[in-house]
Amino acid sequence: PGSLSAFDEPQRLLLEQYSAGLADTVVETIGRALAELAPARLAAGQTQAGFAANRRNNAESKRAELAEKGALAGPTEHSVPVLAAYQPDGKLRAVLFGYACHNTTLPGSFYKWCGDYAGFAQTDLEQSHPGATALFFIGCAGDQDPVVRGSLELAQRYGNMLATAVEGVLSAPPTNLPPTLKTTMEMIPLNFGPAPTAAELEKYAGDPTPYVRRWATNLLAELKSGKPLERAYPYPVQAWQFGGRQLLITLGGEPVVDYAIKFKHEFGQQTWVAGYGNDVMC
Repeated sequence: PGSLSAFDEPQRLLLEQYSAGLADTVVETIGRALAELAPARLAAGQTQAGFAANRRNNAESKRAELAEKGALAGPTEHSVPVLAAYQPDGKLRAVLFGYACHNTTLPGSFYKWCGDYAGFAQTDLEQSHPGATALFFIGCAGDQDPVVRGSLELAQRYGNMLATAVEGVLSAPPTNLPPTLKTTMEMIPLNFGPAPTAAELEKYAGDPTPYVRRWATNLLAELKSGKPLERAYPYPVQAWQFGGRQLLITLGGEPVVDYAIKFKHEFGQQTWVAGYGNDVMC
């Protein structure tokens, strides 16, 4: 409700219609998948792709030059996890793969439907494996951008690089996973810092930045209605373990790459970490 207050009534109605339709489509898709359950074999592997760079430590205007000198700074996580599902006859049915990099190769002036590098990687894989479905998940990419951005051709090139990396895993002898699955999920309360005062919110309500102004106006309305400000946020952390050994951890929001590095250090370098899972808050 707070975020919808940024829009006028026609836009709000469109958002609500789209959201309702999306929820119906998701439920329908799950139902179709359940109706088509069939025997399959899972195999896991991991490789690397090198086109992501840390945008905290490398100015975009200098990234190409730094990359050429081998002088890019800051942490990255270049692993490409691959989970393949095969039919009993050995035909690839689906492949799930990930990478920690924003899908932001295309220029800001590009106003066409496009899945950026991840979409091109999916297309390449599905063309190479007719009948298979290629699925992408984004890793802890909160501070990771393509080394060079700004064109459709670059998005296609990165997509081809990623698809080629995945194909390398698919062509290697598979590491089959036993048919077991364990899942767990926990909502971790994240406490907020000190609450802003009414006077501070009044000041922010006149801020020239639209989202700051909107945030302050919404909180002021809550205060004036007598509603206490929220003091914590439930943060989703979910884990799946395939075959008793392949661990996939999903984090909500837009986590920076340090979290993937942390989990790999704690649980092993073969641990997969996905961001943007279950909730994208703020």
